[in-house]
Amino acid sequence: MAAFSTVTNAAKLSGRHELNQNLVGLNYRVSRAHAARSNLAVTAGWTKLTSQKELSAAGGRVVIKTEQQGKVLVQEYKGEVYAVSNKCPHLGLPLQGKILTAEITDAGCLVCPAHKSAFDIKTGEPKGEWCPGMPSLPLIGKPMTGDSAPLPTYNVRVTESGEIEVEL
Repeated sequence: MAAFSTVTNAAKLSGRHELNQNLVGLNYRVSRAHAARSNLAVTAGWTKLTSQKELSAAGGRVVIKTEQQGKVLVQEYKGEVYAVSNKCPHLGLPLQGKILTAEITDAGCLVCPAHKSAFDIKTGEPKGEWCPGMPSLPLIGKPMTGDSAPLPTYNVRVTESGEIEVEL
């Protein structure tokens, strides 16, 4: 009887696995359908976020909300296009928002407007002092600074027609 029970349980688990695989496929199809409705084109891992024309019209910087990675900041710097997470790894505040605006330095670093940590636009690696804009308190030092962390970056390509695609 135990062998029959084991086979039955294995069959149930196999059925669940197939169901899970089907649900994963359905979720992928729904995500692609959602992207099509929201004018984000998804092609083999690459997502069209904007165009060179739109980026230029916005002053070289746009923030696009994506289903896969949340908000992505697309930045033109010295003739190249880069894409990074719009969420600072320190406290999760936006680098580019309605009130706060990250600056880009001549050295190619995005500087968080909230706590002044700088991140290499190409690699996302923190540069210089971590959280120099945080206040230093007597006997405590700088609270809530944590360990330095890189800013997530994404591969970018520009098509011949000027569409900017990001691998998310």
